[in-house]
Amino acid sequence: MKTKNTLPFMCYVKTENGETVVIQYGEQGYSKNAWCTNPDGEPRDVEELNKRVGVTEKQADVMKGGSMFGWNTPLVTNYLEGL
Repeated sequence: MKTKNTLPFMCYVKTENGETVVIQYGEQGYSKNAWCTNPDGEPRDVEELNKRVGVTEKQADVMKGGSMFGWNTPLVTNYLEGL
């Protein structure tokens, strides 16, 4: 079954140690960019960052799982199929 990708190109998530990072669709792992921290070095709020780029909490959760466990896992494929 072919599905429409309703996941964004990128989103922001928190790591287990509280660090704000960027996930890119289809990529394993994460990276950082200039928006991940405030000028004082503190992590920015991921909800606010994702809101700015139009990413829902559910999309960010699915993308975090995809980046950690693979983009063909049931977490991602079920989301894309609307289950």
